[in-house]
Amino acid sequence: MNFNTYIRKLNEVMEKSKLENGYSHIVYQIFDITLDDNKYSIVDTSSLKRTQDSITAPKDVVAVPDFVITEKGYCYDDNQQDSDKVLGCIEVKYNDADIKKPDRLESTEIYRGYSEVYKKIIYTNGWIWTYYIGVKKQWQVVFEKDKNNTNNKTYGELLRYLCSIDWEE
Repeated sequence: MNFNTYIRKLNEVMEKSKLENGYSHIVYQIFDITLDDNKYSIVDTSSLKRTQDSITAPKDVVAVPDFVITEKGYCYDDNQQDSDKVLGCIEVKYNDADIKKPDRLESTEIYRGYSEVYKKIIYTNGWIWTYYIGVKKQWQVVFEKDKNNTNNKTYGELLRYLCSIDWEE
């Protein structure tokens, strides 16, 4: 997907559907470009329920993320999650505010936060991408919703950052 297509798709979600799920499809396409599929897999977990499905999220995690990154050989078997092979997660939100103040990183009295369960976490809505290792922000890429302030250089920076993530490290 080139830069112009990426921005057009983000704008279509914002103008037409206003749904988090619309951004999820775009995020998946970006990972289809940037994720080394010889080493990793991206698994859509957005429709799983924390209380019912422990395929990629333990029952005591705060929520099931939209996607998880696993080792290529990951396989859910006999109701057991091989947590060593679930390497990270991606949480897609619709609103910018939910990206700027992530609510699922840290643990609560009852549930473990993403930072305790997944090694690496990305919060995004396509316009803002924030990458964490634990609760520590590593980088953030922001696309301005005004086309005049957004450029292909920012898109290239995002792709480089995503390609540089060593999910196993």
